[in-house]
Amino acid sequence: MKFIQIGAHIGKDRAFDIVKNEDIELGILVEPLPHLLPKLQESYKNLNNIVIENQAISNGEGDVVSFYYDKKDPITELSSMNKQHLIKHNVKEEDIGEIEIPSTSLGNLLNKYKIDELDYLFVDTEGFDYPILKSFDFTKSRIKTIIFEDVHTDGPFNRGKNYEILVGKFESEGYVVDKIDPSNTRATLKPPPRVIYRISDSGYNKTKPDYITSKKCLANATEVLEGAIFHVIADNTSPETNDMIQKYITKDGVEYVSKGNGASTFNLALDKALTYDDDEIIYFLENDYLHKPNSLKILEEGIRLGASFISLYDHPDKYLDPSKGGNPYCEGGAEDTRVYLTNSCHWKMTNSTTMTFAAKVSTLKRVEPILRKHTSGSHPNDFQMFLELREMGELLTTPIPGYSTHGETSWLSPHTDWSKI
Repeated sequence: MKFIQIGAHIGKDRAFDIVKNEDIELGILVEPLPHLLPKLQESYKNLNNIVIENQAISNGEGDVVSFYYDKKDPITELSSMNKQHLIKHNVKEEDIGEIEIPSTSLGNLLNKYKIDELDYLFVDTEGFDYPILKSFDFTKSRIKTIIFEDVHTDGPFNRGKNYEILVGKFESEGYVVDKIDPSNTRATLKPPPRVIYRISDSGYNKTKPDYITSKKCLANATEVLEGAIFHVIADNTSPETNDMIQKYITKDGVEYVSKGNGASTFNLALDKALTYDDDEIIYFLENDYLHKPNSLKILEEGIRLGASFISLYDHPDKYLDPSKGGNPYCEGGAEDTRVYLTNSCHWKMTNSTTMTFAAKVSTLKRVEPILRKHTSGSHPNDFQMFLELREMGELLTTPIPGYSTHGETSWLSPHTDWSKI
């Protein structure tokens, strides 16, 4: 475990209770007040790999900041970079002590210890939790759980707009946010999406561009969807294909089978998906798709939009009349739909897609009988499957333009030169 506590005080608190029985790889305790350090050291004397930083966390680097505390009660938890914070807590001005303390930013502290992943971040800074967390760049380090004091985010004893901004920031970064007591909030990073990738050397006969190959598609997927957890189902694959797979996926992430058809391997993929927690995202992916950069972020945005199913493939059949080979539900070159906007792109509701799609495990459990019904033969009936799901109110959405393409020459996702991806 790696953790940082900002505002460690003397220990023996919630953070200590969480970490005391863990195998600690690195624990950093940040406490500005030097007279508290002996008691803090005493609290953690039986734990290994603990470092104490006697400084403040601010938005600057190397700045000296004024820190205020109650002189009459030097062991109090009440200390702050804001003098008014103590006064609001009924500390008389003549009883407020001041000390100059060096400071650093949270980002620079992580850089100092070369931390790119943190299990816990505890923040209790008597009113400075908001600026510390608001300014942090979550793309630089992955923090699994953040617990912070929220009761002073908008000033002493005031939880308002700043708190709402923090909650929005956490949720946009993929956290689940919940209150754990009247004064503290916890933000827990959702597990990364899982990609269940199906590959076979005996696929359906399709005309594909020369840049759509099993190797190029797997290489593209593992690069663009970096951060996702891959599980590969390799059906009737040759030794050469198996060697290729292992260049991108570790051996324990590959399941070798001999099924011979897409419906059977999808059911294996579904079996695997249903073993995971309800809130996890599953991306079922076939081996003839290419993806644009940021596809993983877009996929997660789509899930947050609220539709049951996400496809990153904007299928061109949705823009063709049936008489020209288009979707049966397209009249005048378009389907009836709704268009939505997220941070990165527009989305539209669509009536169907292929067997490459994403959903939460809870959704898959809810509609499992429908998924099984339409994959009971040798070939999945994806079109009818999604129509039936739509009739049940289980909607499908896709970004426009698409962030992925199926590898058939006649049905490439429009408005992208996929040969350059």
